[in-house]
Order: sequence, then structure tokens, then C-alpha cells
Amino acid sequence: MIKRKRGLIFLLIAIMMITMLTACSKPKTAREALSEAILNEEEINTSQFKMALSLNVNTSNIYDPELAMYANMLNNAKLIIEGKTDLNEEKTAAELKLDLGGMSFSASLYQYDNTIAIHMPFLAQLFGDPSFADKYIVMDLDALMEEFAPEQQDLKDFDEEELMALYRKIAASSIDALSESALVDKGEQSVTAGTENVKAREIEIIINEEELINIVKNLITMLKDEEFRNQIFKILSSVDPYSSEEDFKRDLEEILEASDEDIDALFDEIRQNVNFENFKIQNNVFIDNKSNVVKAITEATISFKEDDQSIGLAVKAEADTWDINKQIAIEIPDIHAENSIDFYELLFMTMFAPFY
Repeated sequence: MIKRKRGLIFLLIAIMMITMLTACSKPKTAREALSEAILNEEEINTSQFKMALSLNVNTSNIYDPELAMYANMLNNAKLIIEGKTDLNEEKTAAELKLDLGGMSFSASLYQYDNTIAIHMPFLAQLFGDPSFADKYIVMDLDALMEEFAPEQQDLKDFDEEELMALYRKIAASSIDALSESALVDKGEQSVTAGTENVKAREIEIIINEEELINIVKNLITMLKDEEFRNQIFKILSSVDPYSSEEDFKRDLEEILEASDEDIDALFDEIRQNVNFENFKIQNNVFIDNKSNVVKAITEATISFKEDDQSIGLAVKAEADTWDINKQIAIEIPDIHAENSIDFYELLFMTMFAPFY
């Protein structure tokens, strides 16, 4: 009898161990891997990053000369941002380069001690003042917020992490709203992210008109949740001192009353000016074995039309993240009164320069 009991116990333990091992080794679906990676962003405190953004503009039969000028200027525009960030130290340093209309502009950005400092050497030529070649434009975020909303007590309590948490919540829910055909698991790939070569799981997300409608409908469903609405209003009221809860609720009522038929009708109206046949967003996400997104490549195309006029946009963005949660040294330059100018002072000078 004792041997039988021992045998039964060992059998139960064996079954339990097999079940645990099977559950642990069961691979995550593409949807689960994406959702986990998005939620895991909350755990990232330090990293290096690089983003390259390009824009192509195609036009046909554009009558408005001003629109044609802007379209030509934006065509082949490129923006590159590369830098480091440390959320624990609340520091960021980044270099920016913009190619626009055949011209190149460069800038440096620093965030520290609730201050943003930007160095834009091209302002020396723009303003005809050589001193701007070495000056930093400084924005004191505390002073800026107090200036725009001195009566907003909650303004000082605004937490950027709350905004990112809301973004992650919307993104994860939007992924759940996508159909199975919108997600393609391409398996493990060798990719270069910044200075690192890593093995990462590639997941492709394709959003067309149908998937976009599903995302919009899902967002309206999310808005029916009181906690979610309160999160949105808290962030909105923190950045807009003139917003009121009554106005917010009134605006939401009309949105929440929208049925699926109303949303379909809205898209029918949008189709009059948007050619959804050419609409597509393709996002290839590369996730490492720690559920970190180390690379993301996004390509989007959309075209607008009015009578026989049309304008098409093609956007490509590639973002790399590396040295995740590793020790990173961020150097902030010596910025003082002699080599800087206050944001408000520059704004005043720009607005009223024609009168002097």
C-alpha cells in the first residue's frame, strides 16, 4: 500500500513537472510576443537609439502653386535622430540631421534637470547673427508649464510615465483587435541594431483599410471603460489648462454613441478624399530573447484626391535600440547665461523683429 501511494505521488509529481515544463516551453504566438514587448518597454530605463525617417511625395495635376511648392520641398525629405537616454538620471542627449528641399540642417538636443536645451547652428544664418552658431536655446519646462497654466494645480503632477502607460495600453489593445492574417511570424533573424548584432524574432504587421477600421472600433470600445476615460482626461487636463471635464464628457458622448454602421459611414465619407486602395502600413518588428524591440521598420503609403488632383505620400521609418538597461554615460555640455538664450526671448525676438 505504501509503495502504491509513493508510486502515485511520484506519478503526480512527474505529471506536474511535465505540465510545467510544457507550459514554460510553449512558444508565444506573434500576438503574445508583440503585446509582451510593448508592455516590457516600461522596464527600459537606459538605451541608445537611432531613428531614420524618409518621406516621398508624388503629385498629379496640382493646381495650387503653394501646395505644389510644399510638396516639392518635402519630397525626399530625410530626418535622422541618434542619441542616448537615461530615465533614472532623467537625461537625454541626441543629434538631429534634417535634409529638406536640397538643404541640410543639424541640431543637438539635451534634456536634463527638467530643462531642454537645443543647439541649432543654422540659426546664425537664418537670423544673420553669428552668435547663434554657438548658442543654446533653453526651455525651463517648469516655468513653461506655469506660464501657460498657473492655475492648473495638477499640472505639476503630470507624469510622462502615465502617458507612456496609456500608449502601451492602446497599442496592446490595438494588436488584439487585428485579424490573424494581419500578423506574420517570420521566425528568428540576425539583425544589426546600432552597434550590436543580435538574434531576434521578426514579426510583420500589415494594416490595411479593414484593419484600420477594426482599430478605430476597438478604440471606441476602450473609451466605454471609465478608468480608461479618466486616464485620458487626466493627461489632457495636465497639458491643456483650458480643458474641462464637462466638455470632455460632452465630446465623448457623441463618439460613444457611434455604432459600427456610423463608423463605416464615416469611412465612406473619408474615401471621397482618400484612396484606400493604395493605403498600407507595414511594420516589421524584431524582438530579442528578453522581449525588447531592438529594431522596427515601418513603411506606410497613402494618397489623397480631389477631383483630378492627387497627392501620394510614402513614409519609411527605421528605429534601432541597443545597450538596453546597460550603464550609459550621457554628457551634458556646460550651458550658462553667456552661451544660451531663453526660449521666450527668442520667440519674442522672432515675432517682433519686423518692428525694429
